[in-house]
Amino acid sequence: MNMGNIKFENPFLLLFLIPTFILGYIILVKGFVFDGYPLSSFTNKPKKINIVKYLKYLIFLLSVFFLILGSSTPLYLSYKIPIEEKGHSFIICLDISSTMKALDFGTQDRLSKAKEVISEFIKNRQLDFFGIIIFAKYAIPYVPLTSDTLFVQKKLNEIETEMIEDGTAIGNAIIMAIQQLQNYKGESKNIILLTDGINNEGYIHPIYAASEAKKYNIKIYPIAIGSTNPVSFPFKDSRGMIYTRKISIPVDYELLSQISQIGGNGENFIAKNFKDLQKIFRSIDKQKPIVTNIKTYYKYKKLDNILYIFSIIFFVLFLLIQFIILEVQY
Repeated sequence: MNMGNIKFENPFLLLFLIPTFILGYIILVKGFVFDGYPLSSFTNKPKKINIVKYLKYLIFLLSVFFLILGSSTPLYLSYKIPIEEKGHSFIICLDISSTMKALDFGTQDRLSKAKEVISEFIKNRQLDFFGIIIFAKYAIPYVPLTSDTLFVQKKLNEIETEMIEDGTAIGNAIIMAIQQLQNYKGESKNIILLTDGINNEGYIHPIYAASEAKKYNIKIYPIAIGSTNPVSFPFKDSRGMIYTRKISIPVDYELLSQISQIGGNGENFIAKNFKDLQKIFRSIDKQKPIVTNIKTYYKYKKLDNILYIFSIIFFVLFLLIQFIILEVQY
């Protein structure tokens, strides 16, 4: 039995819920209560509802309900992994230079908001392949191309500014991404380049790197992050105290436009704020429709243990109330 992201190993046991609901209807809706032990015999409906007895049997029925539900062994689809190269592939080239600490995207810095949008993009495309290149003074293959989107998201969240010496090596990052994508045989090969600076490091010119990407039919989506106006930037004084002041951070829009013309589709992506960045990633998402006819490995998580715990808790409460009633009566 399958209900979206939840399925049952023993669905036939759910049939026992039918008499449970009938019993609940007789007790709780019709107002009948039992004398002596549960399930012994019915008496006439009392004129005044006994709240304690109702509560007792409600808790008992909940215990039975969770016991039956647990016995049916529900399984939750935690994630799915494609087992063939058939979807789209994306390498995220993420600038982690010090300027990504600028606070023009709200209370969080540029890098934090970029990671938030990238993570949502990955989460919504679980049948695609992803990798991450981080760059500043030089580039590092941080996450190799993989279909394990949970792993990619986990590693993405661990990225911080200044993990690498300061600088901006855009060309090196693109070439490194090409090396990971060139042999991919799926639907498409894509590089999403996010930067807020000027190429001032590395031994490979970004224009040459974009030309190489075109040879391998790899599309580049260059995204310029940040406002052209002075933005708040955190500084640390000699006492270790953090303060902010306005600074201007130049971005080489012309270079990114040339990269897009050579290795992309000619679009200029500029994210001056968080909403702009979300809109850009939605645009990329629409341009690359998800491929669904892919052989996939499904990973399920069993939920029976937590349901058994609920059943035990409610049954203990039932016994406790039963004990209190006996103590009051005698």
